[in-house]
Amino acid sequence: MDFDDIVGLTHVLLTDPMAKHVLEGLQRTYKYVLIDEFQDNNFAQFSLVRKIVTEGGITVVGDADQNIYRFQGAYTQIFNDFKE
Repeated sequence: MDFDDIVGLTHVLLTDPMAKHVLEGLQRTYKYVLIDEFQDNNFAQFSLVRKIVTEGGITVVGDADQNIYRFQGAYTQIFNDFKE
């Protein structure tokens, strides 16, 4: 199992109606989240964060000019998506 498998399987788990308790447990545990190097996150990673953080308790730090993981799906427009 590599990193993209972990992200993908976590998405499957958090969207499974039979495992709703897992998502709810994460939402209760992580009320506030800080993501550093946000420019290096891809859509799948951002999707996981959006599922876990529900009440706006999130801060991101990053610099779109330092995006080095485009080959892994990171995209500089993620900052615009975050603002929405």
